[in-house]
Amino acid sequence: MKKIIIGICSIGSGVGQSVVDSCKFFREKVNLIGLGNNPLAYGAFDCDNYAIIPSYYDDQYIVELKRIIKKHKIQILIPGHDDEALLLAKNYETLSNIGAKVLSSPYELVLTCRNKATYAENFYEAANYFVKTYKAIDIKDEIFPLIAKPEQGFASKGIAIITTRNDLEKIQLESGYIYQEIAVPQEHDPSYNAFIKQLTKGNNLQVSEISLQLLFDENSDLVERCATYNTLKGGVPIEVQPYAAIELSGFIKAIKRSLKRLKAFGPINIQGRMTDHGFKVFEINPRFTGITGLRAKLGFNEVEFCIFTLIYNLKIKKLDLSNKYLGIRQVASKKVQKARVKPIKEEDSLQKNILLTGSTGMIGSYLLKQLSDQGHSVSRLYTQEKELRDNKKGYAINDLKSGKINLANFDTIVHLGFARPNSTDNEIHSSIVNSFELATQAAQSAVDQFIFISSQSVYGFSSNEKFTENCKTNPQNSYARAKVNVEDHIKSITRLSNETRFTVLRLSSILAPFDSNLRHEAYSSMIVSLLKNKTITLSTPNRLISKIDFHDAVDAINHFTNHSPSSVYEVVNIAPTKSLSLLETMKNVAQELGKTEDMILTDSIENEEPNNLVISADKARQQYGWESKISIDETSAFFKKHFGY
Repeated sequence: MKKIIIGICSIGSGVGQSVVDSCKFFREKVNLIGLGNNPLAYGAFDCDNYAIIPSYYDDQYIVELKRIIKKHKIQILIPGHDDEALLLAKNYETLSNIGAKVLSSPYELVLTCRNKATYAENFYEAANYFVKTYKAIDIKDEIFPLIAKPEQGFASKGIAIITTRNDLEKIQLESGYIYQEIAVPQEHDPSYNAFIKQLTKGNNLQVSEISLQLLFDENSDLVERCATYNTLKGGVPIEVQPYAAIELSGFIKAIKRSLKRLKAFGPINIQGRMTDHGFKVFEINPRFTGITGLRAKLGFNEVEFCIFTLIYNLKIKKLDLSNKYLGIRQVASKKVQKARVKPIKEEDSLQKNILLTGSTGMIGSYLLKQLSDQGHSVSRLYTQEKELRDNKKGYAINDLKSGKINLANFDTIVHLGFARPNSTDNEIHSSIVNSFELATQAAQSAVDQFIFISSQSVYGFSSNEKFTENCKTNPQNSYARAKVNVEDHIKSITRLSNETRFTVLRLSSILAPFDSNLRHEAYSSMIVSLLKNKTITLSTPNRLISKIDFHDAVDAINHFTNHSPSSVYEVVNIAPTKSLSLLETMKNVAQELGKTEDMILTDSIENEEPNNLVISADKARQQYGWESKISIDETSAFFKKHFGY
């Protein structure tokens, strides 16, 4: 299944961030596009990409939103603000026609939820559960205190306590207010005494509430529910405890009939309080909430459920709010690279502080020169002490392990240094350990970008399949298994932190005329043999393996170092545009080198089905604008020049 592209609106809001936090649990299945008008919106930097759009109060909001949807191919839109939710619901059909489904109930229901004065009238099946609403003319002194709130208000803004006739007269001077009874907590509620004390002073102490989250399918049937008791500070939940939904069964039975009639879809949040007269409701919001992400951590991932089950009809794990845990909330912070802040003038490259491993190898040495020539500041990390002694510049792996390297000073880490296919098991194990340490510390230090150079060998072999990034890995040796282990470790890190963007480049087998590490590379050895007028014997002439010139490999790594990835965790194949059989390859080489084809012998087993290893580079070309440039003829010419023939 391809990744689903989700647009999260009002990405800087508490609801937008909460949706992002929920998505961290299924990050590998989605691409997140943050939408908002603040270039420093906190949640934007947890997304794969984000776009600046006008305020939803702007006349051009929908026009610009449609453009962004088409550009990023957004499939689902999730509102993060009440006013925005109303506007998106109103334009549901228009947005659906260009491929974006708004995760929202119908416009009429969204509008109804905003009018608190008519809750009992519109949700009449559950009328007895709503706090009573009064007209100013009907208010008598004996029913004070009351709460006055804006008729179209949200987030507890603009509310006031009315304890006397004078208070009422002052409020009446402002239009658009409604007057409701106050849902006083039960006497045994921990917040009761403080609530009553502040009420006598004319203050509405927002200390607790019950939040009921309901999920409705496309037939407007209630399919999932959960409830929490929230302790508030300034109206914001800071402690969240699971609450037995059975305590609210009477209300749920009644309200689901109302919401079925009104064609509810997706999330419906209901806020109320348990009083001495039963459950009393004072607000309904047809959207996710600021504690949606916290509910996900407690086992109730409503975002995942709505996307995969309600929209795509895929079965996922059952939602179950664990009563073994409670949630707590506090302020968070993050570090982001300036270059990721929008709007910003796009440039081909920006100067970066880069940490490079594997710089003593053939690809690494060429890459080091390219990056340095481009103006980047490149530091080297050596995995062997001998390399550091020989080069006298850089860091040793032990410096990393002992905490002597401040990775927070680096924008990008390119991890090229790794054991080779012919290395010993101990060498391969050391590479795994070092890679785990480097990737983990990169995430802890919020390094902006981490590029891990993996291998096409992780796919295994196939007689007919062309491997794409969506294919399952099937490593056949310890080297390939080591690469998969590191990839899996990196992927697991991204589920915990999205401040570092990890890119895994799965390189084709490299063709190169030098580097001691490539002595065992069969194709390169055969080219050298032809150069020296030696015959070569092909035991699998029809075998197809993706082979790439080392210049292309360097160019690909350089390309991704200079361009930000589009996802927090991205896997990209680096391969030639076309893969030739071994026989076709060597015939082309012979022709370029001026050798006769009778120098190429075949010794194949009759009817043998070759084990091919061909990977597709379509993603690199289509999504990132990179493709191989060096043909086998050019590779042959370079071999000829290098060896002086």
